[in-house]
Amino acid sequence: LENPSATPPIFNAPVKVVTGAGQTIAVTDAVTAPTLAFAAQPLISDLVCPAALGPLAGVPVTLNNAGSTVDVTYTATVTGTVAGAPPEPWAAVDVPTAPVLAGKAGAIKITPAPDLCARLFAGPGPFTAQTFAVSLAYTPGTNVAIILTVNIHPPVVNALTAKLAPVNQTCAGGLKPITLTLDNTLSTADVTWTLTINPGPTLLKPWAAASALTGTVLAGQTVTVTLTPDPTLCPILISTDFTATLASTPAIPTITLTETIKP
Repeated sequence: LENPSATPPIFNAPVKVVTGAGQTIAVTDAVTAPTLAFAAQPLISDLVCPAALGPLAGVPVTLNNAGSTVDVTYTATVTGTVAGAPPEPWAAVDVPTAPVLAGKAGAIKITPAPDLCARLFAGPGPFTAQTFAVSLAYTPGTNVAIILTVNIHPPVVNALTAKLAPVNQTCAGGLKPITLTLDNTLSTADVTWTLTINPGPTLLKPWAAASALTGTVLAGQTVTVTLTPDPTLCPILISTDFTATLASTPAIPTITLTETIKP
C-alpha cells in the first residue's frame, strides 16, 4: 500500500475456486484510492501602480501538490485583455504549463504587461482598481479551474486642496464664521488630515475654534470645517494675518491657510 497508515476502502470481488466446479467465494481486496489535493496560493493579490505608471513586479504563485499521491499537469491561461492600440493580454505567465509531481510543489509567476499601469490610469482621475484573472486548469481533476485574481490599483495620489471663505474680514463689520473646504476630488486615496490653528500675533491661544481638528476625506469627496474667530481679536489696530496649517497623510507639503482681519 502507498499509505499503510490510512484506512483502505474495501472492495468485494467474486473469484472462481480452481479446484471447484463452478463454485464461487467472496474475497476481500484492500485498495488505496489515489489522493488529489492540488492547490494554489495566493488566490487573490493586490498590486499598486507606481506614481510614474511604470512596470509592476510579478506575482509569485505557489502550486502545492504535497498532499497528492498523483502527479498533476496544470495549464495557466491569462484571461482578458487591456484596452489600447492594439489591445494586449494584461499579463504573461512564465511557465504556462508543466507537471507538478506528487508530494511536491511548483511555482509560476504572473507578470503584468509593462505598460499596464499607463494604459489603465493615464490622464485625469479619479480612478478605481481594475480586476484581472488567470485561469489554472489541471489534470487529473475536476472540470472547475482555479481562478487566480489580481487587483491592479491606481497610484496613491494625495491631491488634497484647502480653501478658506471668506479670507478677509473687518472688526467693523463683525467677525463671521469661516468655512474651510477640504477638496479631495482629484486624489486616488482617502486622505487623513490634521488642522493646527496657530496663536494670533497678539494672542497666547489659537485665534479661532474649529468644528473639527482632524478627520478623513474620502477619495473623490470634499468636507467642510467651520472656524469661529475668537471674539477677543477685535478691536484691532492694523490689518493682521492669522494662520492655520494643514498636514495630511499620505504625506504632502503642509498647507498654510491665511485669514486677514482688518480694523
